[in-house]
Amino acid sequence: MIARWPVYAFALLTVTAAALAGEPAGKTPVAQVQSPKDGDRIPRKDQDLTCPEGHPCTKIYVDGRVEPGYWPFLAVAPVSAPGPRIWVQPPITGVKQDGRFTGMVYLGTEREGVGEKFNIFVLAHKDKGRLREGEILTAIPGDCVASEPVTVLRTR
Repeated sequence: MIARWPVYAFALLTVTAAALAGEPAGKTPVAQVQSPKDGDRIPRKDQDLTCPEGHPCTKIYVDGRVEPGYWPFLAVAPVSAPGPRIWVQPPITGVKQDGRFTGMVYLGTEREGVGEKFNIFVLAHKDKGRLREGEILTAIPGDCVASEPVTVLRTR
């Protein structure tokens, strides 16, 4: 039984990740982060214009997409934070007809976050008022659909 545990754990994680992403096999996910990309170093040259040279890069713009009928919320989780902590970011003010949107996220503060990795998520819900800026979640709410996380490294 012990030898099979990794296989069962992997299968459970795979099914859970697909369910969180709202991604039935062969279908576009309900929610996704389109930019930045997984593994990006922040700030990105010529992209993160909110990060002037020589200053800490505390906020960036994120492009995402949700399926029609859902409202997007951006969330950030520092990878090194003790315990699961997911911070809901400033509200998205508009979504295009095809579900694309842009919003801002904070990656730490001027004093904290340099050299740290952050997971960025899109959370989607049919109720535009479901989440509020500044909420700290310990888990993805069961009534929300979550994108796959995009992990970025803040370099300054």
